[in-house]
Amino acid sequence: MPLQMPVLKLSPRTVKILAGCAAALLILAALSAWLVPKAVHHVLTHNVAELLGRRVDVGEIRFDPLTLALDARNLVIDEPQSTAPLLTIGEIDLRVAWRSLLLFAPILDRIHIDRPQVSLVRQHATHFNFSDIVERLEKMSADQQDKSQAESKGWPRFSLNNMLLTGGTISLDDRVTGRKQTIADLKLGIPFISTLAYATKIDVQPEVHMLINGSPFDLTGTALPFDTVPTSTLAVTLDGLALDKWADFWPVPLPVRLKSALLDSRLQVLFEEPRNAAPRIRVQGDLGLRQLDVTESSGAPLLAWGSLKFQGVSADLGARTVSIGSVTLEKPQVEVHRDAQQLNWQRVAAGFSKLGRSASAAPIAPKPSPASAAPASAVLATASAKPDTSAWKISIDTVRLETGGVNLRDDPVGLDYPLKGLSAEIQHISLPQSADQPMLVQMNMDNPSDGSSLRVQAPVVLQPLSIQAQVQLNKLELAPLAAAVHHFAPITLQKGQLSLDGNVEVAGTGIQARDVTLGLAQFAARDDAVKPGVDLSVGSLTLKADRLALDAKSTNFTFQADGIQKVGTLALKGSFTTQPLTLKTSVDLAKFNAASLAPFIASRLNATVRSLSLGARGNAEFALAHQGEPMQAEWRGAVQVNDLDLQDRVDKAPFLNWKHLGLSNMHVAMDGSKLQLGLGDILLDDFYGNVLLNNSAHLNVADVLVGKGKAAGSITRDTQTRRTHAAGKGQPEARHAAAGPDISIHSVKLKRGRMTFNDHFVRPNYRAELSSIEGTLTAVSSVKPTPAKVSVKGRVYRTAPFSVSGTVQPFSRYLALDLKAVARGVDLPRFTTYSSKYVGYAIERGKLSVDLQYQIKNRALQASNRVVLNQLTFGKPSGSTDAVKLPVLLAVALLKDSSGNIDINLPISGSLDDPQFSVGGIIVQVIVNTLTKAVTAPFKLLAAAFGSGADLSHIDFSPGSAALDSNARSSIATLVKALSDRPSLTMDIAGHANQQVDEAGLRQAWLDGQMRKLKARAAGSKKSDATGTPLTDADRAKYLEEVYSDTKIKDKPRNFIGFAKSIPPEQMKAMLLAAAPLNKQSLKKLAQTRAQAVYEQILATDGNLADRIFIVAPKVDVASGDSTAPGVDFDLH
Repeated sequence: MPLQMPVLKLSPRTVKILAGCAAALLILAALSAWLVPKAVHHVLTHNVAELLGRRVDVGEIRFDPLTLALDARNLVIDEPQSTAPLLTIGEIDLRVAWRSLLLFAPILDRIHIDRPQVSLVRQHATHFNFSDIVERLEKMSADQQDKSQAESKGWPRFSLNNMLLTGGTISLDDRVTGRKQTIADLKLGIPFISTLAYATKIDVQPEVHMLINGSPFDLTGTALPFDTVPTSTLAVTLDGLALDKWADFWPVPLPVRLKSALLDSRLQVLFEEPRNAAPRIRVQGDLGLRQLDVTESSGAPLLAWGSLKFQGVSADLGARTVSIGSVTLEKPQVEVHRDAQQLNWQRVAAGFSKLGRSASAAPIAPKPSPASAAPASAVLATASAKPDTSAWKISIDTVRLETGGVNLRDDPVGLDYPLKGLSAEIQHISLPQSADQPMLVQMNMDNPSDGSSLRVQAPVVLQPLSIQAQVQLNKLELAPLAAAVHHFAPITLQKGQLSLDGNVEVAGTGIQARDVTLGLAQFAARDDAVKPGVDLSVGSLTLKADRLALDAKSTNFTFQADGIQKVGTLALKGSFTTQPLTLKTSVDLAKFNAASLAPFIASRLNATVRSLSLGARGNAEFALAHQGEPMQAEWRGAVQVNDLDLQDRVDKAPFLNWKHLGLSNMHVAMDGSKLQLGLGDILLDDFYGNVLLNNSAHLNVADVLVGKGKAAGSITRDTQTRRTHAAGKGQPEARHAAAGPDISIHSVKLKRGRMTFNDHFVRPNYRAELSSIEGTLTAVSSVKPTPAKVSVKGRVYRTAPFSVSGTVQPFSRYLALDLKAVARGVDLPRFTTYSSKYVGYAIERGKLSVDLQYQIKNRALQASNRVVLNQLTFGKPSGSTDAVKLPVLLAVALLKDSSGNIDINLPISGSLDDPQFSVGGIIVQVIVNTLTKAVTAPFKLLAAAFGSGADLSHIDFSPGSAALDSNARSSIATLVKALSDRPSLTMDIAGHANQQVDEAGLRQAWLDGQMRKLKARAAGSKKSDATGTPLTDADRAKYLEEVYSDTKIKDKPRNFIGFAKSIPPEQMKAMLLAAAPLNKQSLKKLAQTRAQAVYEQILATDGNLADRIFIVAPKVDVASGDSTAPGVDFDLH
């Protein structure tokens, strides 16, 4: 039985209504088919033309209101002010989906553009024939930017499906380079691009086809419509696409230039159409860029590599996920070059930044909101109608860098340092990164140019930042860095290898290193800051520290250096902190050749350091000032200064040297400004010093250092102007214990010493050579008043022993000492050069002995200087014009005793506060005065030699008398002793009478003689000479009148019968004295008698002097004004 369709019965009213609707729809369709083409034509030829500033023309436009299909033909956009077309399109076919009316979003089921032709012309480096369109659109975009940003809620909603471009042509006329490029037979198929969950029938397969300058380029796809998920695949296969051929057409000048780059691709773009879901786009495969060579715009090399490979790429653009199996960069070469202005990379970055600012000044499109700031490719597919603002997830299994290199060049410093053999590997890269899955970073460098190597292994967590790196650097050559170092300091690196091993830990902003070992081997450099330059060398150096960080925790370390300046060694072991800076360490320094560093201080030295070796062993502590606490430093241990040899810079003469100077049991401490110097036990062994006291009484030791800006001079010759003391009278340079350091010494020991002492202050100059010096000094301190005991022994000129003993306190406020110095048997012929020049005679034989006693207390000096010259014998006169103008032989004869010795005592006293007081000056003055007195007042010298205060040059007699009194006899006895002790002396005796003094005496002597004769006669004596007869006052009264009677006197008073008249005794005496028979011969006889009396007394005392005593002609003074004392005068020869 056949089936019958049911009959639909409609009422007439319904039929009318339906007919009306159908008629309305037909009318609307007819109107739209007529009006839409008109509207589109108007929009294209007016609105679009006004927008572009170009003439726009279009041919036939058709619209199908039932299928919403729009077809436009022969669309033309002209070039500005020209009828030449910029763009022509043969036909455009658009199919609008009815659903776009429901979703209020553009949804196109098909887009077909046929025979498009684009004619591009590059007129200038940055200007094309379409540049004016871009500028107009940028200006419009800038005017609407604020409004667009306010209205923007994400990416726009749209769905474009079955997009097809066929028969396209693009021509480019580059009038800048003169080249022309053509892309013909362009065909492009894109299944869909959508941000909406919209599905439609897809019949366009992914495809790209074109002829580039006649060479075919094809990207073909496949369709799998019957898969569980219908899929279309576009295979993007490229083999060495030369990107550099298109680099010149970039519309703006770039700060770089692409010289070569080949693009390889094995990518597949998958367009998936899952049922009941939005279409998806995925990309997978491999991508590579090889033979890259990028230079600066000037042509200078910048970046190059062999190949960059992305393998195992898988990207889901809708899900915002990217996964890459491996990224491999082979043979990269990076040029880092700094010229006088900046780094090349800074210059490139500045160029791109300038381009960015230019672009931001007129943005083409509104900026996406922060919620939608994903890459533009993310809009190609999404799973919902709303934009996806979730973060992209990127994961890379492995990133490798193989056989890389970095060329470091710095023109200002002259650095050219290639780093080669670089390799690196990073595993487990994921963004965002999970804290439990750190990246594993490995970096290696094996530089074949110098054999250095670098190894770094580190797990890295980015959020929060955490790095734990193991770093190993081996044998990094320092010589290539010589130019860079020399630019910043006048040091030339010659060789050296640096090594480093340790663990670096980074946590947030904190960084520290653990188990650090730093090594330096075969280091050599030259410091040219001084002339001559100083060679610096270290054989090996190792520093080990358990941790390094800028915190208050303690770091334990060891330091060992060998071959310092070839032979020195230094070992440290201790701990330190960095905040605040403190250090505690043991120190062991040995054989450090400090002489090699002497040029650093050569300009401040008057001596050349020929050798100097330093050593030290002990414990050192240091703390930098911190939070109100002063800086502190301490040293406990020993210091050795060995093999010192200082030489005069001018005449190369030896100045100071020793084999060993050791200071043991030292304790030196500083607390702020307070300094404590505990020098411990001091030993000086095998030493020599060349000491010079110049003509200004200034020691050359004080001139070892040269004042700033002053020229150097000799310190072993008296040729330079010495410093003068500016201390005024009454202003002693007291050492205040409160202001100065506390100094203490346990002991001092001298062994095997030698010294040359040149005294140019004393005239004539002299030189002393001391040897075999041995001595000790006991403990002494600036805080204790107890003086040290001094004992020093040695020899002068290797034969004569000397010794110094006593006490000294050099650290008290004022110098205090009590010293005794003794020297015996110094051979005087050693001084013959000086004697010939300054004395006038050479010395043939003799010895010198001295006994010195010096005591200084309360700045007052008491000293005695006993000088003994034994058997001093002069030779022939030298005839020197510089010799003293004195009878030296006589002086020596006067000073010698009977044993041939000259014994001189030179007491000295004075105040050290007197600026004119000088011990050396006083000694010289005393010696000169002694010689002068020996010549000018020899008898006083002889008297002093025997403890007598008498003047032995003259014997006094009573007026008119020739009798010797007791004083005269005593003086003669002293004189006889002096002559007996000085057998080389002869003496003249000269009697002397003076008429004015001796006349009254002679008269009285005549009267007394007459009385003695009468007395002797009365006594029955028959002697004609009654000189020895004594007279009493009774005798004088008894015999006066008898003498008066017997004497013939002119005008004698007489009586009337002619007899002598009796007169008073006084008148008798006066008349007798006036009548005494005197004349000049009487005075001469008196002088002779006096000389004879002395002569006889000398012979009576020592008859051996007869041949050396001579009586010379007497002297008689008759002038009334001459009041010379009468007596006997002596003269020595």
